[in-house]
Amino acid sequence: MPLFYTQNINETTRLAIWHITETEDFFRKIYIPITEISHPHKRLQHLAGRFLLQLLDSKFPVNKIHLDGRRPFLPDNSRYFSISHCGDYAAAILSKDTPVGIDVELVTPKLQLLEKKFLTEQEQKLIKGNDSSTSLKRLTSCWSAKESMFKWYILGNVDFRKDMIITSYTENGDKAGKITAIFGKELNTNCDIEYRFFDDLCLAWLCREKPYH
Repeated sequence: MPLFYTQNINETTRLAIWHITETEDFFRKIYIPITEISHPHKRLQHLAGRFLLQLLDSKFPVNKIHLDGRRPFLPDNSRYFSISHCGDYAAAILSKDTPVGIDVELVTPKLQLLEKKFLTEQEQKLIKGNDSSTSLKRLTSCWSAKESMFKWYILGNVDFRKDMIITSYTENGDKAGKITAIFGKELNTNCDIEYRFFDDLCLAWLCREKPYH
């Protein structure tokens, strides 16, 4: 069983990463997609994500998940959850009482081409620190942090450069750290996103109530 990583965030919130090495038959024992996905690998990622939700909570009603656009949710809002896939990995976070967002990314040079599209000049300076250029790991953690905020917000229509501004970037060695960012739009609130590296795999997550006015 390639359960790659688990963490208890608090008494009601847990997350996990699964390294996908199984065939579809393994996952279909607990979940059959309502709408078939044509791409084989994306279908496998989809199945692994739903499998993780039941691993985190054996009573999670995976067959009751609905999609609003591309956003999965439970109609009765009985649980908050978020799912992410990348390569041969799937990640999920589940909470009984707090909105959540999660993202998993592989460190890849192609992200350098997007740097100016999702980071302001001030943000780029902030994460460079004393370095002459931004490391791929720092770029990946920032992208993953903003992806987790996007999923936490759930309503879509978010400009990664304008609506999510990183104000603080801290590292705990080269394995983990925390990013603080202002999420604009109608919320205009600070978010603390935790991130963690497993070699070239980055995990970021957010667990926070939404300050609706």
